[in-house]
Amino acid sequence: MSKELELGDFLKVIQKGYKVIFAIVLFTTVLGAFVSYFVLTPVYKAQTDLLVATTELPDERLSSIEIETNVKLIETYKYILTSNGLLENVRDEIWDISSVGQLKEKIEIITSGNSQIITVVVEDSDPDRAVGIANTLVETFQAEIPKIMSIDNVHILSMAKDDMTRDPVWPNHSLNIIVSAFIGLTLSLLAISFKELINADIRTQQDIEQYIDLPTLGIIPQLKPTVHEKNLLVDDRYLRMISRSDPRSPAVEAFRSIRTNLQFKGANQELKTILFTSSISGEGKTVTSGNLAITMALDNRRTLLIDADLRKPNGHYLFNSPNRKGLTSYLTNNLPLKEVVKRTDIPNLAFLPSGPVPPNPAELLSSKKMNELLTEIKQHFDFIIIDSPPLVVTDAVILSTKVDGCIFVVNSEETKRNSAQKSIKKLSQVEANVVGVVLNDTLSEYYEQYFYD
Repeated sequence: MSKELELGDFLKVIQKGYKVIFAIVLFTTVLGAFVSYFVLTPVYKAQTDLLVATTELPDERLSSIEIETNVKLIETYKYILTSNGLLENVRDEIWDISSVGQLKEKIEIITSGNSQIITVVVEDSDPDRAVGIANTLVETFQAEIPKIMSIDNVHILSMAKDDMTRDPVWPNHSLNIIVSAFIGLTLSLLAISFKELINADIRTQQDIEQYIDLPTLGIIPQLKPTVHEKNLLVDDRYLRMISRSDPRSPAVEAFRSIRTNLQFKGANQELKTILFTSSISGEGKTVTSGNLAITMALDNRRTLLIDADLRKPNGHYLFNSPNRKGLTSYLTNNLPLKEVVKRTDIPNLAFLPSGPVPPNPAELLSSKKMNELLTEIKQHFDFIIIDSPPLVVTDAVILSTKVDGCIFVVNSEETKRNSAQKSIKKLSQVEANVVGVVLNDTLSEYYEQYFYD
């Protein structure tokens, strides 16, 4: 069910993550500017040009044979310009250069195969010293050539000048800032794309339809504990039951919408037993199943809520009731239903808690006795809702084959895309009837969009 991130999706990702993109680009740009201006040492360039000729005057005409001979000398001159002997003489003139090797690193000799020009480039962190090295080098070279080669065919065309070296050639601040901004943009796009593709949350109905490929039965806003009961010594789940909410609240309306959608689907197929499951724990599955059970009961339908999470049962917290007897008591001790099914303070709603945690939950849920339970309760109730463990264990998969339909709960703040896709795949492999998805704990902006778009 996994889909590649297409261009339209990518644009939506950019739109959703524009704040992250802006923050990363701003950070890398400021960092790049800071490093460029305050960390990197500026480098200044001084340049001089030499002409290799056969006469002392650079403006006299030269024959082609003489030019060819001089060109052959250029590689020799290039070597001499950076030879240790010549550079030792230059170093003696430049007082703050400690070694010939240090001096050689600052010098670059540029020649062309079809030209008699030799360009001497010196780069240094001090513009005055760059000028001094360049001019001293060419003057020393010009003076030494007659002694070394017994010819005087080197002419200085231009000397390095102070006013030509005041602007550093490195670092290029404008280029560094542009590159830093580009790096930030690239990193931010990669970051948000990676998150969307690998570990993205499912936040909207569009996400469900695109990445899980199942219909959305309803979108539930964040359920907050009722204010006037916050000081009670009860579990937070108890305080999030809609029976203690304003009947006109968005949460109550959301569960009514789920009830209507289920009734519509039930017109074409029997949906008397419904299993609730999710990818991992903590996604609101228990509260969601409990509130739907309350909604069904308020519609004058005889409803039973079963806590079939035999590993970490939480259903008894919904009604602030004990869990000494329950489903496991029926399955292992053969207690009759009337001793384990409890009445609630909500008309038409009964509750079957999980009972004591057994050592073999999967075996109990796959037993013949569990099949007998489902057959028996169908005779007494119009609607049965089963709260099962998340799909990280096999219990929910086992139960999914015994019920009329499954509802997959997604938490907009917790559920990851690939986790949901893997969970749905487990249900598909046993041909479970997944009737739809409930998006839980939704932010108001997405909830309003669902109802009013």
